[in-house]
Formats: sequence, C-alpha cells, structure tokens
Amino acid sequence: MWVCPLAVISWVETTGDIVSDCREQFDNLVELTKRKAGGGCCTVTLKPDDLANASLNDIIAKLPPGIPAKICLAPGAYVLREPIAITRDNLTIESCPDGAILRGRNTAAFRFGMIAISGTNVALRDLALEPAEGRMGRLLGLTAAQMDAIADLMDQFSLGEVRVTHEQNLVLPHVRKKDLPAIYAKLKELDFASPNAGLITDIIACPGLDYCDLANARSIPIAQKLAKRFENLDRQHQIGELKIKISGCINACGHHHAGHIGILGVDKKGVEFYQLVLGGSGAEDASVGTIMGPGFGEHEIGDAVERVVNVYLAERKTGERFLDTYRRIGMEKFKAAAYQEAVAA
Repeated sequence: MWVCPLAVISWVETTGDIVSDCREQFDNLVELTKRKAGGGCCTVTLKPDDLANASLNDIIAKLPPGIPAKICLAPGAYVLREPIAITRDNLTIESCPDGAILRGRNTAAFRFGMIAISGTNVALRDLALEPAEGRMGRLLGLTAAQMDAIADLMDQFSLGEVRVTHEQNLVLPHVRKKDLPAIYAKLKELDFASPNAGLITDIIACPGLDYCDLANARSIPIAQKLAKRFENLDRQHQIGELKIKISGCINACGHHHAGHIGILGVDKKGVEFYQLVLGGSGAEDASVGTIMGPGFGEHEIGDAVERVVNVYLAERKTGERFLDTYRRIGMEKFKAAAYQEAVAA
C-alpha cells in the first residue's frame, strides 16, 4: 500500500463511514482533521517528496469513491512518472498556495499530453506544467509566482504595462536605461534572462494536438526538442537571426508559412509527420515559404532541421542571415541535405 509519511490528510464528514474510508485508504498520517459540514469530502495535501515512491495516479486511485475529493499540492516541483489519467468524478487538484509545478520525468510521459480527463466535475487550478527537457522559457508557460513577479516589474519599471507580441514574447515598454541592470537581475532570478530574441530557439509554436481539436500533429514537443538541441547560446549567436515557426495544421496559427524555417504538422493515416518550409518572412521583406517535399517523422524532423542549418553555415557569406543565403542559393542544397541526397557540384 502507498504510504505518505509527509502528507496531510483531512476530510469533512457527516457519517463515520467516510472517516473509515479515508483511514483505510491512507495510513501514516501526520495530521488528521475532522469537522462537521453539510457533506463528505476527502482532502489530500502533498509535498513534492511524496511522489518519490508513488505516482499521482496511485494517489487518485486510493481516494474514497462516491464523495468529492481534493488533492492540494504544496509549492514545489512534482516529478511525474506517467501522464495523469483522471477517470473519477468530483475531483479537484490545485496548488495550495500558488507555486506547484508538474514536471515530466521523461519525454514519453508527454506523448499525448500530461493530463487526460474522462471524469465529470474535475477541476485543475493554479498548476504549472513543465516537460522533461527542463526550463525553456515561454515554451513551458508561466507559474502564478512568475506572473506576479512580471506584474511587479511592470508596476515598478514600465508604467504598469506589459505587452505580448505575436512572437509569443513579453515586452516591458517605457523602461529607463538606468533601470536595465535591475530588471535583468530580476529576470535572471525568474530564469527569463536568456538573450535569445530573434535566434533559433526563439520559436513560435501553436498549441498543437496536445491542446487543440483542429490540429493534425503536436507542435509544442517539437519546439521543445529543437530548443534543447540548439540551447548553447554561443552556437545560437553563431547561427544568428533564424526564425523557426511551427503549426500543427494548415490553419497556420504558428505562422509556419512565414518562418525562415517553417514546420507544418500533417497526419498520414493516423501518424504525425512534419513538412519543412523554407524562405518565409513576416518582416518588411515579406515572403511565403516554399514546401521542401515529403514530411519527416517525429524523430526525424530535428535532424533534418540541423542539416538545413549546417548547409546555411557552410554556404553563407559575411553578414548573411539564413534567409539571405536561402534566397541566394535556392532550395536544392538544403533539400538534398535534409533528405541526405547527393547534389551535383
């Protein structure tokens, strides 16, 4: 049986049966609280260490059936060994107080999303989700604590204003130059200080199949893997300006057609593939990208993108961006490298 030596289990009771149900399901309780109320409810309060030897699914399965239940997560990072599958009804999982982060132990745990819900009257409140690959800025979403910190920066340094750009970045306007060091120091505390704006890891990605009913393929995991592959800042600055944009379907919410390198997710008989699109731009030199050819598999697209980037590094002239080099030499060498084909000199 799962034991929770650090957890706090409490309940609201109207009959003795509810109390015995909770006692049978959970042992080694640090604190028990009983109070009279109009209905029965079992509440489990967890700390991150409580998931060291048990999964959240195990804990959900041991909640007493037939009554409302709540799992309160104390602030901290909770490592998930598998996606959360909620099949029971009348369950709330929330951060108590703000600051709980659900973090994946491995990429496989997030193949079809972190949380699947089939029960009714299920609520998830104030939880941040973080993939196995680690922190990569906006690709993870923001915790409530981070949002509060940004609001504080906004009030202190940018006249109470923050703007969200179409490139999925935040802008603090009206900032005095003398305040930049203080802002940078605070952003560094929040893990938001990576100078990658406009570089290869500053990726636009739509929600994709994980969260959108219109999508044909997942976008966020592809963006995360590319950000991890090119995470070295020295390498990013060596590559220079390169805009990657990812859409999970032809609706193009990720602007793949306007990316220097665009990635379009497509479905082929239930399997996700990704087409490469080169040469797009949404800037003053606007252009629609050209589809390279057949799509790449989920585990092939990262290597294909890297081979395309390597062609650019080998072919570029002084001062050229990726887009400039592509426009000068055309698709052929990029396509041959992506598909690992031979090209006549």
